[in-house]
Amino acid sequence: TERIGQILGSFAKELEGQDVDLCLMLVPTAIYVYGEKLPGRAPVRNQMETAEIVYSLSGIRAVDCSKDLFAYKEKGELYYKTDHHWTTLGAYAGYTAYCREMGLDAVALEEMEAQTVTEDFRGTVYSKAGDYGRKGDAITIYRNPADKLTVEYADTGETSYSLYNLEYVDEKDKYSLFLDNLHSLIEITNENADSDRELVLVKDS
Repeated sequence: TERIGQILGSFAKELEGQDVDLCLMLVPTAIYVYGEKLPGRAPVRNQMETAEIVYSLSGIRAVDCSKDLFAYKEKGELYYKTDHHWTTLGAYAGYTAYCREMGLDAVALEEMEAQTVTEDFRGTVYSKAGDYGRKGDAITIYRNPADKLTVEYADTGETSYSLYNLEYVDEKDKYSLFLDNLHSLIEITNENADSDRELVLVKDS
């Protein structure tokens, strides 16, 4: 924990003096958000206490999405049951936390076009557990009809006009439909954006 905070702090120092509004979001896992579903006496640490240590050591502006995740629990599944990732609804809760912290107006969920593209997603937890009778998860994607996107994959030189590659729906690795699996650098341009500001997202997944 200390090492991670120090590394992030070094990264932040490299950007000092530049016109960059840096922030850090540490996302808790399903164990934290759905702690009430764990067996009695299950050993669980407080993930947000750990996050506070990293935030403090890094010196980076914190975006705490944990309260938003708890607020969205009644709206649907926030994490896949057969995978370690959060669902698109969980990611939306994180997005609202970011917008609030940065003084931005979040696009309402009701303004998005929702589409369930599969109900048979079986992820990393499914593969490791060996309980092959377990029902798969649904994957729902959201599109903002106000957007006009160009998605460029720097490593392959390919261009798309969607955040999703639905060819993966027919593959075992269905989660790779998000941004066409793994790429080292992706540049997304929204032609209909009403701002010339740029967002650089560095993720560790």
